Order: sequence, then structure tokens, then C-alpha cells
Amino acid sequence: MFDCNEDFSKDQLEKIIEMVNSKNFYEINSVVNICDLNQSEEKVIKNIKEYIWIYLSNMDSNSFSVSVNNFIMFVENYSTIHTPQVVLPSLDGKVHRLNHDLLVICNGYHIHGDFRYMKQCNTNGLYMNDAYLGSDHKIYLSKKSMLSRSLPVSDNIIYEVDYNSLLAESVFNYFSQPVANYYLLKDTVSPFNVIFTLNFLKDNQELIHLSDLCNKEGDSYVDTHTNRLKLIKDNLAMRYKNTMDAGMFQDLIKKIELQYCIQSFLKLLIGPMDANYGNTAIILTHENNAALPSIDLSPAYDLDISFNIASDLAINNKISQINGIDGQPLTIMSFLKEFKNIEGFKGFIESFVDKISYGNISEEIIDDVYKRTNFDFFIEKKNSYASYLNKRFIEVLQAYKKVFLMEVVDETVLGGK
Repeated sequence: MFDCNEDFSKDQLEKIIEMVNSKNFYEINSVVNICDLNQSEEKVIKNIKEYIWIYLSNMDSNSFSVSVNNFIMFVENYSTIHTPQVVLPSLDGKVHRLNHDLLVICNGYHIHGDFRYMKQCNTNGLYMNDAYLGSDHKIYLSKKSMLSRSLPVSDNIIYEVDYNSLLAESVFNYFSQPVANYYLLKDTVSPFNVIFTLNFLKDNQELIHLSDLCNKEGDSYVDTHTNRLKLIKDNLAMRYKNTMDAGMFQDLIKKIELQYCIQSFLKLLIGPMDANYGNTAIILTHENNAALPSIDLSPAYDLDISFNIASDLAINNKISQINGIDGQPLTIMSFLKEFKNIEGFKGFIESFVDKISYGNISEEIIDDVYKRTNFDFFIEKKNSYASYLNKRFIEVLQAYKKVFLMEVVDETVLGGK
């Protein structure tokens, strides 16, 4: 049991008693699980103290009073709906620290009986850490830095892993594709950083990970994008084929196929991504009075193992990779061949090629992430990241010519015989 021997000052106690009956506190408590408002005032005050002691001060007597003041400030300012400082560009070019703009969402074990230091997350994943309510009324999720697992990569690139998600977001945004919003924070009680992301799920949405659908068929199963896409389509058929008009269901499948191909292509562009079934998901959006939900692939997420880190791991056989339909590790060339006949995919690739054929696109993307974060790291690593992106863009151009343009030439030759 983690006993809190600290106490509120007289002024702090008066403010807390006053705010317990406020609308702000009621709304915050319904999300954060601070106390049981049906209990006596004495019990409510005890719950609040224990919440602050465990989740805000990290059971540190030296920071308890400051944590209490930050908690009071959060509740008092909640109605202003201001953007948390940690998601704004850095003022000094360095990583933000967690501050009073965020409250940890806890599981409420401290409310009844012996409280325990347990955390709540709204998603799965071995490295997921905490969930937070922001002063902007949005929910944020945090993930431990992959540096905590001692990545077996070169020393000159290892620290890129904390910044890769931020750059990946800019890549997806540049090509107008849905992606999670990422931020980077300094953990005050750990030597590692925290990867922070805005929870993209709305109240009426349900996230189904590919790992929830996974049904590998023993040693004979080959993990390819085609098989993963089949897994999704088979599940959708089981759920909706008999409840949708045939034409509507076919339109759904075509949409999901295209969304999957585009997202998987961009993930491959930024690195041979870790073959984790939990890194892809579909979203069901339940509208009022609608008999069926609308269905889409979720925004891309979990993008930290990418760029130079991913390439280094792949070269040294330290990462699980998805195969191409030829049974070999996936390449941009083999990916385009695999999905060249998906309706709409060729058009996307053509627009992609148009964008990367003019100007210095890699620098534009890096400048975007620097403007968004003001992290000096992206100035220091600009050449390294730009070199990586430029090489991948060249691979796309070469693959596009061979898969799509040569096909046109061959058809012309055949037609002339």
C-alpha cells in the first residue's frame, strides 16, 4: 500500500472543497476517475489526495504541493479549453516536459479499498504507458520510448527512434493520408522520452486491430499483404455481406482495398515496418439510427520503428518483415506488382510520382516537421533523413516505370504485331 503522509494546505483544501461541486470537476472526474462523488466529503477529499499523490506527484513528497496546485489550476481552467503546452512548438528547441495541462486517466483502484499503482490505456501494445485528459478536453495516449528495449542498431542513429513518428506524420500529411498526431515529451521519472499521440477515436467509433482478426494457418501460412487484406475482407464479409446490398458491399471492399494499399505503401516508403498485426486496424463508426456502421481503415499509427532505424534492423535481420507474394522480403517494386490492379491504386501512385518529381520534397517534409515542433534535432539530422527519403523516392520512380510504364510499352508492341 502506498501511504500518502502529505496533506493539503488550508488554502488548497478550501479550493478543493469548493471545486468538488463544480461542473468542471464533475466532467473531469467522469473521465479521469479521481473519486466517487457519491461518498462523503471526507472520503472524496481522501480520494483526491491519493490520486494526486500516486498519479501526479509520483509519490514524491517534494513535488506533492506543486502537484496539488497544478491539479487545482487544471480544474479551474478546464472550461477555457486551451491547447496543452506540450503539443505546441518547443520554445527552446528541446523536448517538452509533462505539465499541468494534462491529467492522468486512472483506473480508480485508489477509490475503494487499498489503492494500487495501476494504469489505464485505451489501446493495446507492450509499450503503451498512460492515457491523459488534456486541457483541450481531448484524450492523449503515451508510449514508452523504444530506447527502453535497447534497440540493436548503430549508435549514430539510435536516438532517431524517438523522433521518427513525428517525421512519419509529416510524410503522411504531405501525401494527404490519414495519420495519428504525434508529440514527444520528457518523462520526469524515467531516463527515456514518451511518445505522445492524440487518441483519434471518437465516442461513436470502435477500433478493431488486425491482431483481433488474426488466424494464422500454422507453418504453411505466409505473411503477405495480400493475405492480410484477405483477412480483413473475409471478416467484413462475415459481418456485413448478408446485411448489405451486394453493390454496397462491393463498394466497401474496393474502398478498404485502396485504403489498405495506400497506407501500406507509405509505411513501406518510410521503412520495412515491423510485421506486427496490432499495427493495422479498421474503424467502425456508428451513426445515430444507422442500421450499419461506416467502415474505414484507421489512420496510420505506431510509426517509430521507421526510416534509418527500420533499415538498420532489416539489414541485420533484427526485425520481423512482411513478405512479398514471391516469398521474399517486401520491396517497393514487389509491392507495386502485387497491388497494381487494385482499383484507384495506380492513380494514387501516379499522383505520388508527380509530387516527388519536382522540387526537393524531402527537405519540404523535414522543414514541415521542424516548423511543427521546433525541435533542433531535425536540423541536426536533416541530411540523414533527407538522404533516406531521397533514396526511397528514387526506388519508387524506378519501380513505377517498370511496373506501370513498361507494361504500357509492352502492350503497344504486342498491338503492333
